[in-house]
Amino acid sequence: MKTRTTEGGIHSVPYICLATLADESPNLEDEGDKALGILVKPFSAKDLLGTLEIALYRVRMEKRLSAEEKRYRELFDFSLSPRCLTVSGGTVVEANGAFRRLFSPGDASFSIGDFFASVSDWNSLKDGFTAEGAIQGRELDMKNSRGGGLRILVSVSGFDDSRYGSLLSWEFFDLTE
Repeated sequence: MKTRTTEGGIHSVPYICLATLADESPNLEDEGDKALGILVKPFSAKDLLGTLEIALYRVRMEKRLSAEEKRYRELFDFSLSPRCLTVSGGTVVEANGAFRRLFSPGDASFSIGDFFASVSDWNSLKDGFTAEGAIQGRELDMKNSRGGGLRILVSVSGFDDSRYGSLLSWEFFDLTE
């Protein structure tokens, strides 16, 4: 049990903070979102049971979310389809191994627009995505970093990301014969 001074600084309010680990000591001012539940004394048995049920539910959901994120990460990383994530301007922030094998980007930082054989194709994709919100299966000429020609089926969709804001998810299928 801890005490916390109220905003007016007049008196301290005793409380119990539920955390995932017994040896964790969360600081409410810095890490209030990590606490699974807070009970202000005095509290009833019903309040305690309700708070514990909510805390246990949150732990189960966070474990499930973590497993889902891991599964999605593995689907992205180990996919046989070349895939990448870009910010709206085209700068690639993440790419899987299949993308790197197909396009062979040399630099750590590069734009997906660099791999389009025609600037007009790149611009039409950007405009089409802005108008439609997604692009499904558009066949285009592209090139790898060595200039080799590729015939690619491109699909693009967007989603919000907490770190980058709006991201575009690109998937490519090599039609080159």
